Amino acid sequence: MTAAQPLRPDLARELIALADQSAARWSQQARNELDAVHLGRGRHADHANAKRLSRILAEENWPGHRLVDPGACRTAYQIALHTDEHDFQRLAPRLLHPAIQVGSVEALAVAVARQRHEASLQSLVAEELTRAGAAPLDRPPPP
Repeated sequence: MTAAQPLRPDLARELIALADQSAARWSQQARNELDAVHLGRGRHADHANAKRLSRILAEENWPGHRLVDPGACRTAYQIALHTDEHDFQRLAPRLLHPAIQVGSVEALAVAVARQRHEASLQSLVAEELTRAGAAPLDRPPPP
């Protein structure tokens, strides 16, 4: 038995291309290897990716397995997680929930992606607090 072809393979290719163009930068950003210029360009690209994903969500709802393939579905969530638009980040899980309920999205893959993103954010906050001379939240302040 073979898997059904997605309804919008063109959309799957587009989502994967957007993420592929950003993947190396996302890795460099996570390792704090980008200068201010490249960080700004990356944020601009992430904003443009989020705008495109917003249009897809408005037209098609969440791009699940039936619309695109599982890889493109996970890629859409990665795009949502990498935007600086926090409202959009909070909206993504709410849009995902119905897709998970009908089996159009892999719940485990989404949970892993979200957990990785949250851990990355916590690490960045801890670094900023340390740079500012504040004690990390898990330790008491120095005397």
